Amino acid sequence: MKIKHFFLLLPVLFMAGCFSTLPKVENSISQSIASIWQEQTASLTPLSAPSSLSGCFMQILSRDPEWIALETELKKNQIDNRQAETYTWPRWSLEFHAETPLQKNKTDTSGGGIYLRYDFLKALFSSDAKSMESLKRDRLLQRQKMFRKKIFSHLQKLLSELECARWEKRFAWQSVQTAREAVEYIEKQSGKPGLAYWQGMLQESLRNDRMIRYRLMTLEESFRAFTGFKPAREHKKLFSGFQAEIPASDPADEVQLAWNQRPEVKISASDWILAELNITQMRRKRLPAPYASLGLGNILLSNQDEHAPAVPSFGISMPIWDMGDIQRQIQKAVLERDTVKNKLESFARNLVTEIKTARFQLDWSREQLSEDKEILKKLRHEAKTLQDLSAIQRADFLDLQNKRNQFFQAEIRFFQTLLEYKKALIHLQNVRGDPLPENL
Repeated sequence: MKIKHFFLLLPVLFMAGCFSTLPKVENSISQSIASIWQEQTASLTPLSAPSSLSGCFMQILSRDPEWIALETELKKNQIDNRQAETYTWPRWSLEFHAETPLQKNKTDTSGGGIYLRYDFLKALFSSDAKSMESLKRDRLLQRQKMFRKKIFSHLQKLLSELECARWEKRFAWQSVQTAREAVEYIEKQSGKPGLAYWQGMLQESLRNDRMIRYRLMTLEESFRAFTGFKPAREHKKLFSGFQAEIPASDPADEVQLAWNQRPEVKISASDWILAELNITQMRRKRLPAPYASLGLGNILLSNQDEHAPAVPSFGISMPIWDMGDIQRQIQKAVLERDTVKNKLESFARNLVTEIKTARFQLDWSREQLSEDKEILKKLRHEAKTLQDLSAIQRADFLDLQNKRNQFFQAEIRFFQTLLEYKKALIHLQNVRGDPLPENL
């Protein structure tokens, strides 16, 4: 191709940016987004709850975009792993060369052919590439393990909050009924003192009842949005037995157990190894890269023969000066390695504090729960005694209502403390890295 031919292509080059497929792509994606919105809004009716724990768990995972992204990363890793296995294979390519000398009295030359090229350096270190893909897969599996544990813990908390809120709602309404009965009794007994006190108690009970009902509605909506089905009392049976008490143990043993079980440690170990291998790969770019090839076709530009010769060749590519590109890549890889190491050291320091704090919270909430149980036991006995005395008209009705109201308020506090205890138990299980049930 002569230089004058190049000028004929200038109008085409200027028109290269005049045609764009962006409007068409935007229109197509807009239609797809509208279709997704219609499908989702049409299926707002809650699904029926699965009958098994594994079915419930998989239903939640199938709706979560983070889990879907992890599944996609695993599929991409499988593709990369298959690609790493082909590093020992030769590569085929179709090449065409054209030269237009700038000197006068020189003719254009052209040539091309099919090449079979083999990269010795890439094949020599192909095992490292396979190892890196395997480490990446292990890292993704550990991330999935962390995510499954997070989902399970959140589901446990939601179910515990729902159960306790339902009990609080029940006793809050009984407290309202008790205060209302006392107000009606005083109004019938004209001249009996205490009306203002019980009216204030009634208003406070009504306000507390509204707050609990609103919180319960919010929890039910959160559960529906998280799981996709309407909450029911039967759902807690799916998770029964997974909040067993964690026995006390030596703090050092508990920290060691958490260090052995937490997925973060395995992820950091994989990241560290990957960073070291990445540094090694960057340094290998400075090595000479030998290669061999076999060409089929008119390969030599000076060859004017019409036949298609087979020309074997051997070459070596040796970097001389790359403007510091490799050195900068090595420096970035070293910084990534140091970052991974610092994160692991920070995790090890914080793990001791997390274990001690979680164990303290669990012990404290257990003590509070035990105290609330004793208070409930005492109030239940006193209310029963007053009720028996009231039946034989030896106790005042208002005293009985007051004791009953105290008992219902204590029941509400008890379930609030029970919820804190369950949350502390779940938190300690997470900090220790305790595994999920076997059927998940």
